Amino acid sequence: MELPVVVLGETGAGEKPAERLLPGRVEASWLLYPCYLLVILSGSLAVNFAIDTLEWSPVVVLVAWVLLFTWNWVYGVAYRYRRRYMKYLAVVMSLVLGLGLAAMCWERAQPQLVAVAGSLAGELIERGEVRRLILASWLMVLGTVLLMVHVVFLGRGYRVKRVRARKTVQES
Repeated sequence: MELPVVVLGETGAGEKPAERLLPGRVEASWLLYPCYLLVILSGSLAVNFAIDTLEWSPVVVLVAWVLLFTWNWVYGVAYRYRRRYMKYLAVVMSLVLGLGLAAMCWERAQPQLVAVAGSLAGELIERGEVRRLILASWLMVLGTVLLMVHVVFLGRGYRVKRVRARKTVQES
């Protein structure tokens, strides 16, 4: 049995068009790793505040920042392996969780009346501005901005582009 002749560079009628993969405008790790670092720094500031003042539960604060880190990581993995729906789900979750935690830190950092830890009578004292939480809030906003810059602009080149087939004139 003789097999058909294969001519290199010739495309068959039933084949799908050739595709090429375009790299992103920058390496993904240049923006995603600083995002991870900003989440870790802001989380450590918030956990430190929770341990020092006992206004928040340190375990709950740690879980919230681990979830934020996880959603940022899921975005990086989905971007790297070109999983569109998972990528956009992770972006939405990172935005909601990151900006929500930033708003919570900002609100809690303002001067206010707080309960004294360990007091049974429910004493309230006036507490001044907490600079750690303001810094944590700004770090999370900066991390969210970096993530969105990657989603909207710097990561846009990482896509599949169809290559147009060249028309060749065959001699008879």
